[in-house]
Amino acid sequence: MKLSEQDHKGYAAALAQARQGAAESGVPLGSSIFASGLLLGEGRNRRVQNGDPTAHAEN
Repeated sequence: MKLSEQDHKGYAAALAQARQGAAESGVPLGSSIFASGLLLGEGRNRRVQNGDPTAHAEN
Protein backbone atom coordinates (compact mmCIF):
# COMPACT_ATOMS: atom_id res chain seq x y z
CA MET A 1 0.00 0.00 0.00
CA LYS A 2 1.38 3.37 -0.98
CA LEU A 3 0.83 6.24 1.44
CA SER A 4 -0.46 9.56 0.15
CA GLU A 5 1.00 12.95 0.99
CA GLN A 6 -1.97 13.43 3.32
CA ASP A 7 -1.13 10.18 5.11
CA HIS A 8 2.43 11.38 5.64
CA LYS A 9 1.17 14.69 7.05
CA GLY A 10 -1.11 12.88 9.45
CA TYR A 11 1.61 10.53 10.66
CA ALA A 12 4.05 13.42 11.05
CA ALA A 13 1.54 15.40 13.15
CA ALA A 14 0.85 12.38 15.38
CA LEU A 15 4.56 11.64 15.71
CA ALA A 16 5.26 15.26 16.73
CA GLN A 17 2.64 14.92 19.49
CA ALA A 18 4.18 11.63 20.62
CA ARG A 19 7.62 13.22 20.78
CA GLN A 20 6.22 16.08 22.85
CA GLY A 21 4.67 13.56 25.25
CA ALA A 22 8.01 11.79 25.62
CA ALA A 23 9.74 15.13 26.24
CA GLU A 24 7.26 15.70 29.08
CA SER A 25 8.24 12.31 30.59
CA GLY A 26 4.90 10.86 29.56
CA VAL A 27 3.79 8.02 27.34
CA PRO A 28 4.86 8.71 23.73
CA LEU A 29 1.47 8.35 22.01
CA GLY A 30 0.05 10.98 19.69
CA SER A 31 -2.96 11.33 17.44
CA SER A 32 -4.12 13.59 14.63
CA ILE A 33 -7.37 13.96 12.71
CA PHE A 34 -7.49 15.29 9.16
CA ALA A 35 -10.42 15.87 6.80
CA SER A 36 -10.18 17.25 3.29
CA GLY A 37 -6.53 18.09 3.86
CA LEU A 38 -7.17 20.17 6.99
CA LEU A 39 -5.91 19.31 10.46
CA LEU A 40 -9.02 19.18 12.65
CA GLY A 41 -7.37 18.12 15.86
CA GLU A 42 -4.31 16.60 17.46
CA GLY A 43 -3.32 15.47 20.90
CA ARG A 44 -1.06 13.32 22.99
CA ASN A 45 -1.42 10.95 25.88
CA ARG A 46 -1.25 13.03 29.09
CA ARG A 47 -2.11 10.22 31.51
CA VAL A 48 1.22 10.40 33.36
CA GLN A 49 1.59 14.18 33.29
CA ASN A 50 -1.92 14.81 34.59
CA GLY A 51 -2.14 11.77 36.88
CA ASP A 52 -5.40 10.98 35.09
CA PRO A 53 -6.04 7.48 33.73
CA THR A 54 -8.55 8.88 31.24
CA ALA A 55 -6.20 11.41 29.60
CA HIS A 56 -5.53 9.42 26.43
CA ALA A 57 -4.32 10.84 23.11
CA GLU A 58 -7.57 10.05 21.32
CA ASN A 59 -9.73 12.04 23.77
